[in-house]
Amino acid sequence: MKRLSLLLCGILISCISFSQKTYYTGRSLSVPQEYKDDHNKVNDGFCGTRMSDEMLNWLKAYKQSGAPANKQGPDSTLYYIPLKIHIVGTNDGGGYHKVSSILDGLCKLNEQYEQVGFHFYIEGEFDYINSDALYDHADYNVGSIINQHKTPNAANIYYVQNPAGNCGYFSPYRDYVAVAKSCAGSSNSTVAHELGHFFSLPHTFNGWEGRATTEAPQSDDELVARTNCSDHGDNFCDTPADFISDRWGCPYSNTKVDFAGTPYAVDGSLYMSYANDACQNKFSPEQIDAMRAYLLSNRSELLNHPMPILDTLGSATNIYPANGAIGVPANFVQLKWNKAVGATHYNLQVTRYFNGNFSNIDIVTTDTTLSPATTTAGACVPLTKATPAAATLLTATL
Repeated sequence: MKRLSLLLCGILISCISFSQKTYYTGRSLSVPQEYKDDHNKVNDGFCGTRMSDEMLNWLKAYKQSGAPANKQGPDSTLYYIPLKIHIVGTNDGGGYHKVSSILDGLCKLNEQYEQVGFHFYIEGEFDYINSDALYDHADYNVGSIINQHKTPNAANIYYVQNPAGNCGYFSPYRDYVAVAKSCAGSSNSTVAHELGHFFSLPHTFNGWEGRATTEAPQSDDELVARTNCSDHGDNFCDTPADFISDRWGCPYSNTKVDFAGTPYAVDGSLYMSYANDACQNKFSPEQIDAMRAYLLSNRSELLNHPMPILDTLGSATNIYPANGAIGVPANFVQLKWNKAVGATHYNLQVTRYFNGNFSNIDIVTTDTTLSPATTTAGACVPLTKATPAAATLLTATL
């Protein structure tokens, strides 16, 4: 006999929906050749982002404008940011990232950005894309596929197998984020890092991309004393000077000195550093101010949406098969569960072997009845604003 396991998770969705169309946000499609050339040099296995001159110039102008210093107290406004989720598979529809893993990752993302005052929600339907070329892309020449699926007024994230040899990257010229499935879990900070780029933040080691950590410091590098911090490095004076453009484990123990001979004291707790995920837990206050300013000045279209409804959700309980039931048909099982209070959608995970891996079926549905034998996990389902609730584990023996 086999054991059938179900994991039901109620999801709150707003009533707003959008048709499936092709959009482009209006940002320039002209990618400079020097960007293409330098971009390939940045690839280090973690982040393939190279910030555009336009974004770096905005940050320098913002820092030099005096706006951060003239703030009248903290801004406590909570901003709701729409995410358009693109789940990329092979040409034949295989390899999709698990819906449950995406939802877990987005819950973690909201914890990471709570300090920023950003709350992310899912906009529109999950967009399933069958494309070998995008699923496993060795370089960044995927713009035509990206633009066919982009949604306006949202941050577009593409979950793929291989984003050009990196864990992820943000493309400032085509304005999207690509993330490797293996780097998108709730224990990772890749999405938080790439969205930091999306909201104007460079790496803490800006200027050291493509340079070896053993290379001698140069006169135009940011100094540890922070005497040139406002227009060198990452342009922030509350993030210590950084030179490490490779992944590294905390605590920091390197003895390298800067151009003035002062030992570096790199902060691995910053999301925009290259410290291992377990080390990272914060953005600096100046980074937070810059992200919020960039949202209002350069990405205000993200706020042109009704605020999502965030109600408390009840739990889903099964009707059939009963929890612990035996003799359930092995080849065809119609699953039924009670509606959860406040939920409009459900993330259903099913496996015939209870080993903790809910990989047979992992979908979102609006119904409370499902026949797994006749339902594919690759169905597109409407998800506009989502808040996962606690999951209920149900088991039955076949």
